Amino acid sequence: MGNHRVAGAAPRAGNANQQATARLRQDLKQSADHAPIQAQFVQLRRESDAAVAASVGQLRASLGAKRFAWLDQVVRMHVAPNLKIYSAQPSQPAPMGRRAQ
Repeated sequence: MGNHRVAGAAPRAGNANQQATARLRQDLKQSADHAPIQAQFVQLRRESDAAVAASVGQLRASLGAKRFAWLDQVVRMHVAPNLKIYSAQPSQPAPMGRRAQ
C-alpha cells in the first residue's frame, strides 16, 4: 500500500505545476514586464525537479538498492529509448494516445 503514496505524489505535484504554468503563460501574454513571470517559471521548474527527485528517492527507499538498480536498468534500456515527448499549446489537445508535456 505504501508504494501507492509514492506513485501518487509526483502526478499531483505535476498537475499543480501544469496549472500554474498555464496561468503564468497567460500572465506573460498580458504583461509588459516579463522578468517577474520568468522568475516564477524558474521557481516552478525547481519545484518540479524537486518533486521528481523526492519521488525517485522514495521509490529507491521502498524497493531497496538492488531492486531499484534493476528497475533503473530496465527503464534505461527498454523505456527511455522509445520515449517520445510531445508538446502542445494549452489550447490544443495532445496527439491521440499521447500526453502533452
